[in-house]
Amino acid sequence: MVGEDRFDPRLRLDLSSGKGSLRGLTDSIDHLNKSENIRMLPPRPPYVDPDAPPGVDYERAIGLVHGRHTQDMHDRHAAMLHKICQQNAGGVHTHIDSTHTAHQLYSHCTPPSYYAPYMPPLLPPPLPPLPGFFVHDLGSIETLLTCAARHREPIYNAAICDVLRTLSLPLNKQRSYDEMHYEDDFAALVRAVSSLLRSDVPAVSLAAAEMLLALVAAAG
Repeated sequence: MVGEDRFDPRLRLDLSSGKGSLRGLTDSIDHLNKSENIRMLPPRPPYVDPDAPPGVDYERAIGLVHGRHTQDMHDRHAAMLHKICQQNAGGVHTHIDSTHTAHQLYSHCTPPSYYAPYMPPLLPPPLPPLPGFFVHDLGSIETLLTCAARHREPIYNAAICDVLRTLSLPLNKQRSYDEMHYEDDFAALVRAVSSLLRSDVPAVSLAAAEMLLALVAAAG
């Protein structure tokens, strides 16, 4: 009759087939888990670029200048700033090749002749490092630069100039929206550098002016 649901034998057949397939798949998985011939994959090893410079621990650096027992160790503060600038001016690697990680992972448990046909070819070596600070680190740089300028100790002058010269290099971004996300940190850094234009040390004021001019030139 019209309006009543009629029994469709094909629907019952499809449901029965689906349950049978799911039951068979579950049984197969249980059998594989109990098999002694299955070698479990080891944990994924982290990909370490041997040519990449060591990362900068900004939290530790800020803790050094603000610490109760280390805030007066001006020579260590200046050496730390020089080291940070050296690491960033020398370049930072922004390219990680996931295919190298995959090849490293599977080479631990199976011979290359087995997994090679199923793996993508190794990509060319990573891109050359890009010098300069990251945009997301500008807040930490501003904190360290302000602390160094506040002390007004001669030992900081060369370190401050080093930071300003590194800031003159193009900034690097990890994400396309970093400029908007860290806009407040960038503005605070510009204010801190602008205050150094009135420094009593000619080298510091000149380095601050060159940094701001480089910033204007990059903005177009």
